[in-house]
Amino acid sequence: MSALDDDDVQVRVTAARLLGRGRVTKATPALIGWLAEQEPELRQAACAALGRMGDDRVVGPLSRAMGDS
Repeated sequence: MSALDDDDVQVRVTAARLLGRGRVTKATPALIGWLAEQEPELRQAACAALGRMGDDRVVGPLSRAMGDS
């Protein structure tokens, strides 16, 4: 999971995709934090990964990120 903190945006995006596919809920807090990132690609990757995880903790943050709070 150290790739989530990499300086390279593409490494981080790839890590998020893989973690989402694997439903690695340990990454949920970090990915929730990405919802406020300036980089649109990171926000998109976080939304996609969080959506795949099926973790109830993501409902509120995803809803707020979409402006549906």
